[in-house]
Amino acid sequence: MSAEFSATLDAELPATLDAEFSVTSNAEFSAKLSQALHSAELPLPLSEEQLRQLQIYGELLNEWQDKMNLTAITDPERIVLLHFVDSLELAPLIRTERERWRTADIPFSLADVGTGAGFPGLVLQICEPVDRLLLIESVRKKTQFLRAVVERLELPGVEIDARRAEEIGRDPACRARYTAVTARAVASLPVLCEYCLPLLREGGVFWAMKGRDPEIDSAHRALRELGGKIEACLPSTLSDGSQRHLVVIRKHRPTPARYPRRVGIPSKNPL
Repeated sequence: MSAEFSATLDAELPATLDAEFSVTSNAEFSAKLSQALHSAELPLPLSEEQLRQLQIYGELLNEWQDKMNLTAITDPERIVLLHFVDSLELAPLIRTERERWRTADIPFSLADVGTGAGFPGLVLQICEPVDRLLLIESVRKKTQFLRAVVERLELPGVEIDARRAEEIGRDPACRARYTAVTARAVASLPVLCEYCLPLLREGGVFWAMKGRDPEIDSAHRALRELGGKIEACLPSTLSDGSQRHLVVIRKHRPTPARYPRRVGIPSKNPL
């Protein structure tokens, strides 16, 4: 497991993080972001503190965008809609799953595979926090950003790992340890199944966040091999007309030890 968020940030971090973050560093962006947050159609009510944290998160995203390519979406209104609101579609499902595992006296944990700039994992930890959150992102510069956000917002229970998903899925400290796993716009559904199902406890749930095409027809073999079953496919439409599908996959038996395969093989030769 790589160092957690409390690790010291290295010299590549923007100098502005050495001092208290200023919400007026980009007044126009901040004002538009605040307006978009307060007018957005959110899937759950948020406190003023949660809105404040999302505001800071968006401002850090804008600030770091000058240093590295974190996201192709830079307009404040679209950041709120396509990153924040879209991520929060999982919040009601987390509440339901948390209760399910609480009855078994098992803490709820979530792994976010290929989190990029923290979507959906960090948004969920702000608005619907879990006991343990693992952010998996193999681009090390992006993990610097993730650590900066977690440290600035003082988010508890967050771990950040810069290894590839195939490596983490074979690590005994992570394999079959999580009650839920999610991935958003990372790879095709068969590939995602091989990345994500090894991380799940038996009975756990994998939430694959897909776009217009949920890709279910291509994933039947992978599901059979890896021990998953499709429980639901939930369509939704964002306020800009963007179509989404949330594929809900339940792990009903252990994943065979031969999976995941070596780094790069799942994407080159999907099941």
